[in-house]
Amino acid sequence: MDPRMGLPRSDEAERSVLGGILRDWRVLDDLISEVDSADFYAERNRVVFEAMRQLSQEQTPVDLVTLSERLRRDKKLEMVGGEPYLMDLADSVVSAAGISAHARIVREKSLLRSLIESTRKINEMAFEDGEDTAVVLDRAATEIMQVANRRAAHKLLPIKDLIHSTLQNIATYGEGLLGTPSGFRDIDETLRGLRRQAMIVLAARPGVGKTALALNIALNAACGVGDPEGKRHPVAIFSLEMGYMELVERLICSAAEIDSRELHKGNYLPQKLQRDIEPIYHAPIYIDDTSGMNILELRARCKRLSSQLRQQGESLDLIVIDYLQLMEAPTGKGGGGGDNRQAEVAQISRGLKQLAKEIDCPVLALSQLSREPAKGDAKPKLHHLRESGAIEQDADVVAFLHPDPEQPSKVEFLIQKHRAGPQRDIPLLFRKEYTRYYDFTDREEPVYGYE
Repeated sequence: MDPRMGLPRSDEAERSVLGGILRDWRVLDDLISEVDSADFYAERNRVVFEAMRQLSQEQTPVDLVTLSERLRRDKKLEMVGGEPYLMDLADSVVSAAGISAHARIVREKSLLRSLIESTRKINEMAFEDGEDTAVVLDRAATEIMQVANRRAAHKLLPIKDLIHSTLQNIATYGEGLLGTPSGFRDIDETLRGLRRQAMIVLAARPGVGKTALALNIALNAACGVGDPEGKRHPVAIFSLEMGYMELVERLICSAAEIDSRELHKGNYLPQKLQRDIEPIYHAPIYIDDTSGMNILELRARCKRLSSQLRQQGESLDLIVIDYLQLMEAPTGKGGGGGDNRQAEVAQISRGLKQLAKEIDCPVLALSQLSREPAKGDAKPKLHHLRESGAIEQDADVVAFLHPDPEQPSKVEFLIQKHRAGPQRDIPLLFRKEYTRYYDFTDREEPVYGYE
């Protein structure tokens, strides 16, 4: 018995596509972006379509004569069934109408066969007991992702089809925010919020407070701080450095303005703490403290959370990653391999940007600096980013934190790259004992609290 007998396929759709091309070969240019010769199940149909594609590339009309001659020249005419089969294909349809729909059927069946093949490989890997489990999971995710990427075919669209939706989007701009609020007035005024599909990189030297600021932004967004309507924005925090308990302690100190040193001395009873942090108890913050996560695992977890939130009528509005250089590149097929860390970081950076676009959500990624800024150049610059090339290229916004040497509690938020707006240096007030940042401005302060 042929082991392939039960695989998904549509003989009628395949014959219809080939017959439609013989009826009107000009449709082939449109079909090439939708279907490939490998998408055909029957081997002879694959051979016929490939010959048609080659003729089209040579600007040769595709008809019974030219197709027969090409197959005869390649010594494949008899293999496909000779001229009678080609004539049968041409007679099987009366016109090329509906050929795009038939081509989509061919492609969908091909994707299902690819998925079956991927699951077969995954089964084999799972039964081979010698591999590390993390490597097997990574390769399994890669297999599935490759099939999913084939499914997400893009096409060129005429601008007239894009104008209307773009104008509708422009109409929402006004003076308000265009994305998730950071809760810091001057940052939101400059960035107009953390925009969907944007990759925002926040970098600083160790100990300056980049994790603290990222957590403050996450807490502000989840509690509706800075949102005109007080809307709470679901946030996912991936901490590759700290455990969840240390992370939650920091959030508690920030929210309740508690000195972390006093907390660790045992000067705060849990009962009092629970009252102080009651307002953030139901904040939609989701924390994952898995170390050494790779981009495939991150993508899968974000997609799962995003799907769960959509079922509740909500959306994932911010992803925070602390920090980028602690992520690992995929180790399966197509991975970075681990030999070239700069290439791995480039792969991770590209993956984060793709994740932001795929989930339609801003990604705030923390990053290390490669070296101390030189004397006379105290403020960090783009070239100070560690493994900076790809990060700088992929990011929509790159900001640095720089403490004021004359005023220790003052930290500058330096926007060095802003794809959608101006660069700007924004002063912030940092209360290190609370791990909390505040707006630093001479103007009247808004009342920002967690209510």
